Amino acid sequence: MTQHRFRLPEKRRTLLLPENLPDRRVRVAFFDADQTLRNSRSGRPSPHGHSDLIVHERCFARLQNLAEEKYLLAIVSNQAGIELGYIDHAEVEEAMQAMLITFAEKGILFNYYDYAEFYNEDRKPEPGMAWRLERLLDMQGYAINWAASFMVDDAT
Repeated sequence: MTQHRFRLPEKRRTLLLPENLPDRRVRVAFFDADQTLRNSRSGRPSPHGHSDLIVHERCFARLQNLAEEKYLLAIVSNQAGIELGYIDHAEVEEAMQAMLITFAEKGILFNYYDYAEFYNEDRKPEPGMAWRLERLLDMQGYAINWAASFMVDDAT
């Protein structure tokens, strides 16, 4: 992996907590990836690697504000194309990492990302990915403040 001047989750389901969280109950801003934070150059449902990635720059200011307000920034994305054979894990990871780097270069550091490759309890709108993040936070002495957290999705 290439070294950067900022810390990024090195792979999915890795939690990076920011320093100086104001409370043990954290607010989480969950974001879908595809058609919310990014699109693909090819027109496919999700980018196949870094060269197929288009990041939505219109998100930068609001994401920066949320980070300054001490929200944890989390990406939760359905990637059923893996199970269906349209895309592989390596392409999904490469596109996710490229997206994280693009945001980080603008000062926006995501704390966590996950994706659901199967049609199970992890696939949105089911809560599996959010519950996994909750368990990771619990292991570090934190809890999600569900009443103050929210999800932004593309509604497709």
